[in-house]
Amino acid sequence: MARNTQIVLKQEALLSRVADAGAGSYYLEFLTDFIARESWKIMQGIESAGGFGKANASGQLAKALNESMAAREKAVVERRRVFTGTNQYADPSEKALDRIDPMHRSVERRGARSYEQLRLRTERHAVLNGKTPRILLAEVGDVKMRSARSGFAQHFLASAGFELVTQRFESAGEIAPGNADLIVLCSSDAEYAGLAAELFTMLKTLGCSVPVIVAGNPASADQLRELGVADFIHVRCNPIEFLTAWQQRLGIEA
Repeated sequence: MARNTQIVLKQEALLSRVADAGAGSYYLEFLTDFIARESWKIMQGIESAGGFGKANASGQLAKALNESMAAREKAVVERRRVFTGTNQYADPSEKALDRIDPMHRSVERRGARSYEQLRLRTERHAVLNGKTPRILLAEVGDVKMRSARSGFAQHFLASAGFELVTQRFESAGEIAPGNADLIVLCSSDAEYAGLAAELFTMLKTLGCSVPVIVAGNPASADQLRELGVADFIHVRCNPIEFLTAWQQRLGIEA
């Protein structure tokens, strides 16, 4: 993608024929000024510590680099820094286990590693058991909210390589788990209590014990837990912790 973007800009936008493509851009000039000012502050801090040698020997530089790396890794985990195809817009059907050479694994810290480990655990489980955990994204109720929350849940859960199936229902009572290992109820906050009560009544009638997650973080969360909702998926979740926990609950070993 990154390579093709450059090719398109060169051949169709003709950027290769412009002396300075960024000239006069407020955005680029602002960033350049910001980087220069922040860099100068760092250099002054090093000088005040006695120069590079002393700052390095005291561990000041290592501490600063570790803090910077930790902040970047946290941004990746929380999906504020997007790695397309990894922590956002992942393709659950993509496989990598057969393309990994254990002899050439890098020991360097990489932002994508935590998500890659999630995917590989799911792949190994599928190889050993012949099945990938199947999650049903059940859209019901308010048209806008069900679609928005289903889309969010899809991108969120795809990062772990689960098999995802999206289906719309007229009512919660129509939601039959089929061969799903987990149901994600996608609707609006105002409708969740009624929908959950109807869904669990139907599951009890069918004798099913499939866990149910609600997409969102509604004010009625305590009431929903009492009804039987197992968890909630929303923007404030820690994706790695959430997905790891549900891998374990669905039988995927660490």
